[in-house]
Amino acid sequence: MLADTGYTGPTGYLRDPSIMKHTDGKFYVAFTTPPDIGCCGPESSFSVASSSDLKNWTTVATVPCGIAGVKNVWAPEWYKDTDGIHVLASID
Repeated sequence: MLADTGYTGPTGYLRDPSIMKHTDGKFYVAFTTPPDIGCCGPESSFSVASSSDLKNWTTVATVPCGIAGVKNVWAPEWYKDTDGIHVLASID
C-alpha cells in the first residue's frame, strides 16, 4: 500500500477497488459503494474517483445499476479494448 489516504468514497465505505492510470495522467479507481461497513448488503451502484497523486481522491461519479430488480452491484473492474476504456461490474 502506498499510503492510507483515508478516502472512503461517497458512502463512507469503499470495497473492491480497481485502479488504472489514464492517458490524461490521472489515476482512476472504480469501487463498490456499500451502504455500511457490513459485507454484502444491498448495493445498487458503484463509484469512480480520480487522483493526480494517489493520495488525494475526488469522487467523479456514482453509477446506478439501471436494471430493475437488481439488488447488488459489486467488484467493478477497468478494462481496455479497441473501443476504449470500460468498466465491467458484477450484478445480482
